[in-house]
Amino acid sequence: MNPERHDVGRGEPEGRISGYRELEPVDGVGAVELLPEGDLDIESAEEFRRSFEQLLDSGVAHFFVNLGGVGYLDSTGLGALMQLYRRAREAGGAARFYDLRPEVREIFRLTHLDRIIDIDQKREAVLSGVEGRKGTGRS
Repeated sequence: MNPERHDVGRGEPEGRISGYRELEPVDGVGAVELLPEGDLDIESAEEFRRSFEQLLDSGVAHFFVNLGGVGYLDSTGLGALMQLYRRAREAGGAARFYDLRPEVREIFRLTHLDRIIDIDQKREAVLSGVEGRKGTGRS
């Protein structure tokens, strides 16, 4: 079974930056797979922040962030990802990032953020513990 993708925002193509799928709770705390698509930049970062803040407010603390759909990331987008990382930890959870395109991975490397946060290669490795309980395939 593939969990349904939820889109937060205006519903326009750029509104897909804040899509997510609900996952089984991790350690009794809500978990989601975030599915941003497009550019995570000054024009979309605020919408992305609003979406994860809404999820945090609803009790989600574990975020699995699939960045495979993000083709460009600027400093505002990086700031939003770091804010998510910090806020998830403050809420007793975590944020894991994976499936970065080479150009996005290079931005993490150049800014040394890859030394601060774990960046995983593949979705399957990150979600292996969660997938056993509830299917999490891309739709």
